[in-house]
Amino acid sequence: MGDSAAAGKPQQAPYDREVDWQTSAEILSQARWLFEQHEKRTDSAQKAAATVIAATGAVVSFAPKSLPARHGTWEAVLLGLVLTAGLVTVVLCVVVLKPREREKGMPSIAALRKFAKRHDDAQCVPLPPSQFAVDMLNAKDLNASSPLDHAAKDANERMEWLTRAYFAFALMFALTMVAAFAISA
Repeated sequence: MGDSAAAGKPQQAPYDREVDWQTSAEILSQARWLFEQHEKRTDSAQKAAATVIAATGAVVSFAPKSLPARHGTWEAVLLGLVLTAGLVTVVLCVVVLKPREREKGMPSIAALRKFAKRHDDAQCVPLPPSQFAVDMLNAKDLNASSPLDHAAKDANERMEWLTRAYFAFALMFALTMVAAFAISA
């Protein structure tokens, strides 16, 4: 029996570069997929916010036209509420559209795709793929969030602001309908 077996330590399998390559490719693939999913959620929220801004503009532009030439105080107040709800909707959508402050060291999605393609094509990459994936999954220091955590948090925050914008838009639309029916009656 060898010394390692006598000490109760398991013997280490010989290093297999192909297995390491496959494992790092899988880890990198999962990190890329997660990152892309969060980026897609962010992109989806921004597209929806732009659509809500356009719809808000359309609704707000028609609201004053629904007022008769001679209108009372309550009609003007109702129009003011519609315009205020429209303004709140636009502000909430602008918060969704604000540019993200990219975490230092966090790659862009294009850089991640390029790195993964170079890895898949078995080209020389500047750092081990397993290290690249580890850098995506782990933070730079113990108290910080990882780049994937930042991407997830950003996507979640944008979706929350978009949900608030939807509620403000629904309120604005409901007030517009109330104004239109009250004025026509």
